[in-house]
Amino acid sequence: MTRVRTDPLIAALTHPTRRRAYEVLLQVEEMSTVQLQDQVSVDRYNLYHHLKRLVKVGLIENHRDAAGEGQFVDLLMAVRW
Repeated sequence: MTRVRTDPLIAALTHPTRRRAYEVLLQVEEMSTVQLQDQVSVDRYNLYHHLKRLVKVGLIENHRDAAGEGQFVDLLMAVRW
């Protein structure tokens, strides 16, 4: 049996959690992961897992919000245009 190769972008968006996160991010310029977590209704670990996949295929990018001595307090996500 041979495997059918799917476009990585399509494959990334077939998962309902990733698709929902992407749809939410399309509506705003930038959103923190805490805000996105509330919108998508998944725990933080699962959200990070799905966001990493969207970053890997180039659909979104992340920006770290630095506080004080280089401490990262939150991850900001934005759709790549």
